[in-house]
Amino acid sequence: MQISNLLIIMFLVQFTSPRLFAEDKVNHEPPPEIAEDHRNKALDFIKLKQSANGSWENDSVLCGLCIAAYLSQGETPKSKSYGKSLVRAINYLVKVDLSKESEGNRFLILAIMAETYTMTGNYDLEAYLQKNIHYLSRDIKAVDSEDDILQLRAFKSVYSTGIDFEERETLIKQFWKKLEFIKYDKEDLSLFPLLSLSIQSSYGQLPSQMEDILKRYFTELENKVFFKELSAKQKAVKYYAMNFSSFYCGGSEWKKWNALRESYKCQAEDGSIGIGGKSEQDLTSEEKLFQTAISTISEATMRMWPRQYFRSRGNHNTPKKEGEAIEETIDIF
Repeated sequence: MQISNLLIIMFLVQFTSPRLFAEDKVNHEPPPEIAEDHRNKALDFIKLKQSANGSWENDSVLCGLCIAAYLSQGETPKSKSYGKSLVRAINYLVKVDLSKESEGNRFLILAIMAETYTMTGNYDLEAYLQKNIHYLSRDIKAVDSEDDILQLRAFKSVYSTGIDFEERETLIKQFWKKLEFIKYDKEDLSLFPLLSLSIQSSYGQLPSQMEDILKRYFTELENKVFFKELSAKQKAVKYYAMNFSSFYCGGSEWKKWNALRESYKCQAEDGSIGIGGKSEQDLTSEEKLFQTAISTISEATMRMWPRQYFRSRGNHNTPKKEGEAIEETIDIF
């Protein structure tokens, strides 16, 4: 079953980007650590639902999400509890025929494989990436679709591996140029502005409209319509995008969201995590997996910064120097 590209752009999150907090953006309370038993229950649920062929629901994108959930929690192919499950998932995904996938799914899978290569040191994936890098050559003259954002995300992941590929430097210039195409409509309260903020932040750019955009979403929260008329998957992605964008904006926006966000999710007895108020009885197996994986990834985004490269300003981790690109860090979905 295809998952809409709009629902999987959470892979925009990464930690190679410079963090550009303004000096007055201090006293940012960090999110609470995931309690060990809650974290393990979520990963146990994911592991239990894995199919014999290594996938989840025979869906390449959902498989990628579950891989990301494992990696975001520091699990590797050598992990005692989840290593075998992770290996089976990677082996499934690497065999997916990209020529038969949608364009957005191709970008996403390339991003996942690049992240997996970087985080696991599996050099067999280098040949896979070299073989399929040509899918990134599609040109874009505007950033107005989910596929455009996924293309930007995939390139950043592949570039961050350090793998040498043809026309590498030319592509770098092209992709930086593409960021200039991102525009914001003041009246647009869909998911797209949040996702666009995410990709700009991942390249170290914080648009001047960021605070104003987020304030409009906080108005939605206050009026209790933030999750209104959204599917279970859309609720999960909107939660994730708000989490990430608020964190990168910092200041009062992050403080306000950080105080609210736990009230929008709950963990069921089976370990699955629901987001946005829909009861677990109303969720399909696929929706449970989707929301559980996104919630797990979402918590990790805020607490797995490589500490050896970061110092503390107020109560928030920031780069050693403003505007400094941290090339040595690795991407985490």
